[in-house]
Amino acid sequence: MKKTDKIWPAIARYLDNSGTADDEKLINVWLEAGKENRQTLEAVKKIWASAALNKKERMKQFLPEEDWKRVSSEIRKIEEARKKERIRRFSMIRKRQRYVSNFLKVAALVIVAFTSGYLTLQYAPQSDEQAYVPVLNEISTGAGEKASIQLGDGTEVELSAETELSFPESFRNNSREVTLSGQAFFDVIPDKNRPFIINTQNGVIRVLGTSFDVRSYRDENIVDVMVTEGVVEISHKEVPQNKLIINRGYKGSISLSDNSLSVEWVDDHEQYTGWVDGRLIFKEQQLSKVFRQIERWYDVDITVAEGSSDLLKKQFSANLKTRSVNEVMSVIEVAMDVSYTIQEDQIKVYKKGRNAPE
Repeated sequence: MKKTDKIWPAIARYLDNSGTADDEKLINVWLEAGKENRQTLEAVKKIWASAALNKKERMKQFLPEEDWKRVSSEIRKIEEARKKERIRRFSMIRKRQRYVSNFLKVAALVIVAFTSGYLTLQYAPQSDEQAYVPVLNEISTGAGEKASIQLGDGTEVELSAETELSFPESFRNNSREVTLSGQAFFDVIPDKNRPFIINTQNGVIRVLGTSFDVRSYRDENIVDVMVTEGVVEISHKEVPQNKLIINRGYKGSISLSDNSLSVEWVDDHEQYTGWVDGRLIFKEQQLSKVFRQIERWYDVDITVAEGSSDLLKKQFSANLKTRSVNEVMSVIEVAMDVSYTIQEDQIKVYKKGRNAPE
């Protein structure tokens, strides 16, 4: 909110030809943040121009009480928490009889900034797509953490470790769109008029109402979507015309290296969704991937001793209930014929029979 508080006075000075170099820099950064900001500025310019009538004409057209009621009403709808502050500030201006065109300009800027396009549509007609400026929230988890959240439409989301989810305070009338980095399980409320869209690193997942797991970590070169209920459509952002429909029991994948899409039947989907119930499930996975998952799950660092790196290619299978990291490593030690040491959050793995590394 602090950036928003600074941008509107800067725009006012810019339009009044009294801006500074800092104002210009701030406005350029704001414009680069998204096309919605550029559209808003164009609308503000038109509103500003409409306020450039001579003062006598403006005073004839300006009805202070009626215009103030309209301004305060629109502000109250969008940001109730800041209502009293603005009312106090603008009330002081009215008491001092500062009913000049600058008042109209500032009021117009405030309305454009904090309403859903009321004056923007009036002075500079735009489509619903252009006028929509979402206010985004973000929830994130660190290593060793999980979180649950219910979105505004009732959709429930379980977040795994090292995951970020951003979503608007309120969804649009024709779609529900979020952005995910990491792994999460979605139980989407059905709404045939508003598809649920998940944006990942170069992947797009589109659903109407279903349950599925999405894995899209930044350090992995693939996006996996495991569907447990309903139907999901996946596509690549750079090749949106290529799409795949993923039905219940199937896993869809989006390759980030060659933009390819694939689908395969999964006999036991719990290897992808078991984490929701507190289980670590591995099925013929290389130890390199197993260790990375343990690092996320328990917030530890695992290193392999020099001369033991070939261990990372070994494949490991297990279905482990929530246990301590020491218990998990003990299972790996027995199953994979390796040894390890733990000191606080540092784990070192080496071939059995060798002396523990220093």
